[in-house]
Amino acid sequence: MVDDYIRVKHPEMDLEKAQTLQEIEQRHQCVVHYGTWAPQGHTNPDNVGLTPDTRVNRGLPRWSQHNFPEEAFPIFRENILGIGSEVARFIFETIDPVECALNETRRMNLSAPNLSTLTVLGLNSFTGRHRDQTDIKHGLASLVAMGQYDGDLCFPSSEMKLSYQPGDCVVFRGAEEEHFVRDWRGYRFFLLFTNHQPVLPVVPPEVDIEAHDPCFNEISDQEEEELSEKDMLGPALDESESSLSLSSED
Repeated sequence: MVDDYIRVKHPEMDLEKAQTLQEIEQRHQCVVHYGTWAPQGHTNPDNVGLTPDTRVNRGLPRWSQHNFPEEAFPIFRENILGIGSEVARFIFETIDPVECALNETRRMNLSAPNLSTLTVLGLNSFTGRHRDQTDIKHGLASLVAMGQYDGDLCFPSSEMKLSYQPGDCVVFRGAEEEHFVRDWRGYRFFLLFTNHQPVLPVVPPEVDIEAHDPCFNEISDQEEEELSEKDMLGPALDESESSLSLSSED
């Protein structure tokens, strides 16, 4: 994000110094999160849910009746996020071929099946050296950067510096691997795709057929017991009516 330090080094990102509407438009920046994620502090979650940005309800006034962002999001999701996800999916399948298993109702469907469950869109954002502490342990993160910019992607612990060019796709363990993008200039936006444990397929236990047999009563070999009307009806038997019926038969 653009903080005071970045504004000193990059005055072109300082909105307060903009002189025209065109400059304001050129200095906009944001980070939004699309997809599913876990509650704050849960790095090994059992369940995940749609983010507020995915539901397109962050910052909307309550009196708003016509929700234009909600109508536009499906187009943006398939034409922008979907294309980027296909690039990430190709890399994901090569590195970790395990398929996703989230229910369709809890998944953000893109243009094709993919291994990611959260998509982050970043626009002109600057980040220092860090690990993604809120990411899932040992989860994969895939960065697809676009725009016109310069700057390298660095992994200090691995002593690795990558020439991070527009259109490149980089996959790494975001929670374990420290990383940062060197100071850059230009116009840059990125798509970040991540996954987490709930997407891994869980093999259901084998069904014990014998334990789920339909209930039935086995036929007894004993002779049937002869029961009288009184034995069967008990207190409900009307003795007077019973005696009359017996006398009429005689």
